[in-house]
Amino acid sequence: MPSASWPMLEGQLIKETAHARYVENPLWQGLTNELDSCSSVAGELETEATPIADAGILLFQPSCPKNLRSLHPNTQPIFQLWQIFLNNVNPIVKLLHSPSTQQLILEAASDLDHISQPTEALLFSTYLCAVASMDDESSRQILRASRADLMAWFSRAAKQALINTEVLRSTNVLVLKALTLYLLATRQLHDVQTRWLLTGIASRIARTMGLHWERSLSSLPAFECEMCHRLWWQIVFMDSRAAQLCGIVVDAHSYHFWDTERPRNLSDSDLSPLMQELPRDRPGATEMLFCEIRFEIGDCMRKLTAMEHGLVGGSVSERLVEQERAINALESRLEESYLCDCDASIPFHQLGRGTVAEFDIVVETLISPVKSVYRP
Repeated sequence: MPSASWPMLEGQLIKETAHARYVENPLWQGLTNELDSCSSVAGELETEATPIADAGILLFQPSCPKNLRSLHPNTQPIFQLWQIFLNNVNPIVKLLHSPSTQQLILEAASDLDHISQPTEALLFSTYLCAVASMDDESSRQILRASRADLMAWFSRAAKQALINTEVLRSTNVLVLKALTLYLLATRQLHDVQTRWLLTGIASRIARTMGLHWERSLSSLPAFECEMCHRLWWQIVFMDSRAAQLCGIVVDAHSYHFWDTERPRNLSDSDLSPLMQELPRDRPGATEMLFCEIRFEIGDCMRKLTAMEHGLVGGSVSERLVEQERAINALESRLEESYLCDCDASIPFHQLGRGTVAEFDIVVETLISPVKSVYRP
């Protein structure tokens, strides 16, 4: 239980006519305090889902498997979409091992009539991610259709492909990767509440598979174990981000409910499905740079939340000191391990630096209210 001496930040109920929403995230609370009325915030939060997003509920509904062969693009566009995925999506969402996944796609594209359902779900999710990262002009050049039409087309196809796998009962890692990519690609098509609920599904499936406990992963081959590390941390980040946008603080007690190791700072070329053991972390910038920065920050925020809610021993003043020490240690580690090797000409390296700057702002917003309540 949290210490009685530790100032707890209470949530706030935003109510408008028959609708009400509870928010406990200090970012949202600070915003509501500065606005003339809470009704405007409720209006912002109560966004309407698009027709595409409404179909997301189909993931819960029983459905007969459907043949999706006719919904695939031709072979050349498949390879073009894969290359776009590698260029635009892969650097910031390192769920897939590029060399082995590329071989899987090559084999699948050569015989789309006989691919497995998990592979087909992954294919449609990569198509969808690629289109989501494109502009309208590129969409028309490659597939001769508008980006909006392609998003609708591949969103429905990806959903049906997931339904074909019985995603809610599946314990196939490939299916969970496909679901995660689908949720990432369609995040702008869902209202914040639906997005949070859907990411929760991915999180629960991952827990069913044991991805949240390191000891359950330790029996896997080294390569599979590392790919599970990447998958779990991406899902945790995605779920935490969705909760934040929904105005919900992630349960501090969850700090004790998973212990999956952070993915190593390794490029895909450092990994092989045949390897017996993993290499050590590589210093400096690798293909995992952006993800590593994001995961390091996420892990720090997880610890800060545990401290904030009194799940770590010590007095209030001691915990405040520990929070500041953890923040300073993280900033030093990020600079020494990653940022010092960044190339300003590489966009994703710039994005990594921007993520660190965003972290500084968020931390100040979260910790300042506690400091204002407690005065040593």
